[in-house]
Amino acid sequence: MKQPHEDPDVAVSVRRVRRGCIMMAIIVIAMTIFLISATGNLAFSLLLLIAIALLAIAFVVVREET
Repeated sequence: MKQPHEDPDVAVSVRRVRRGCIMMAIIVIAMTIFLISATGNLAFSLLLLIAIALLAIAFVVVREET
């Protein structure tokens, strides 16, 4: 099986990782809202910590060196 072409540019890779982290944070936030509204259990609000950690990874850890 042929591997897809990967762009070796670092800036493109950084943007791709950042976009992935932001999308995963959005999914976790949506799941949190759904679980809290479906069950009424506020313990699911701890999932927001995971979303905050993903956003921290996206904007603090993954830096684009220019």
